[in-house]
Amino acid sequence: MDHLIEDPDLHGKTGVFFDRAEAGRMLAARLRDLVEPSGIVLAIPAGGVPVACAVAREIGLPLDVLLSRKIPVPGNMEAGLGAVGPGGDVLLHERILEDLKLTAREINTQVAETRRVLKQRTRLFRGKRPEPDLSNRQVILVDDGLATGYTMLAAVEYVRLKEARQVLVAAPTAS
Repeated sequence: MDHLIEDPDLHGKTGVFFDRAEAGRMLAARLRDLVEPSGIVLAIPAGGVPVACAVAREIGLPLDVLLSRKIPVPGNMEAGLGAVGPGGDVLLHERILEDLKLTAREINTQVAETRRVLKQRTRLFRGKRPEPDLSNRQVILVDDGLATGYTMLAAVEYVRLKEARQVLVAAPTAS
C-alpha cells in the first residue's frame, strides 16, 4: 500500500534543517513507528549518506549504500532527463525528453556517461563489499532530497527486483 507522510507546516519553507544530520534525525522520528527490526537503511550517495546515517543511528538499523544516478541534460548538470539504477537499468522522463527534443545519439551519450560514472562511484562507495541481501526485508531508501524523483524511482525498482518485502522512501525535502 502506498501512502505519503508529510508535514504540511513545512510546505514552502526554506532553511528548515541545520544540516543533513538534523534532517535525518527528523526523518527518523517520522519513521520510528513504521520500522521493523529486520529492516535496513540504504543511502543514495552522496547527499543521502549523512541523512541515512542519522536515520539508521536513531532507529537502530544497519546502514548500507545503494547507488542510483541522475542522467543530466546536455549542458545542464543540474537538470535530469532520467536516471540509471543500481543494476544499470535506465528510467527516462518522457515529458522532459519531448520538451528537449534530444536526438537518440544525445540521449545515448548521456546514458553511457552516467553508467560510466555510476560504475566508478559504485567501486568508490562499495569497494569489494557485496550488496546486502534484500529479499523479504523492509528497505528504507534515503536521499537528501527529491527533485524529479527519478533517481529514487530507479532505486525503488531495483530494490523491488531484489525482492524486498516492503520499500519505504524517505527524504527530508521534495519538489
